[in-house]
Amino acid sequence: MGQIHFLTDALHAETITCLKGIEFTAVVGFGSIIIETDSTMLASALLSNELDTARIGVLFREAKFLLFTSFIEFKVHVCKRVCNSVAHLLATHGVHMSEGGTMYWHDVVPGIVSSVVAIDLAASAFVC
Repeated sequence: MGQIHFLTDALHAETITCLKGIEFTAVVGFGSIIIETDSTMLASALLSNELDTARIGVLFREAKFLLFTSFIEFKVHVCKRVCNSVAHLLATHGVHMSEGGTMYWHDVVPGIVSSVVAIDLAASAFVC
């Protein structure tokens, strides 16, 4: 997604990134989606209405609308930050992209991402 300007905080950044992921997954045509986040606030916002009137509530409502209308099934899992290294690796990569830049991997996942996924899976057996 590249750099995102005018973000107010980490929750805002995570919410926009999550929303873009939901949009992409819906367009590609997947019937189900699992959202994994280390943000309990984001998970709560996606699973309830309690944050719908928050400053970025419109983003929460849009994400929930897409989840309910685009997928047969969806799940939201909260994991510990240490078990969410892939998201942080991709966020760091995105910060270094040009504004508005987008990168998709349809068939082959870059080696660095595969390596971090393997590390996260191994760590999840002990920590997550």
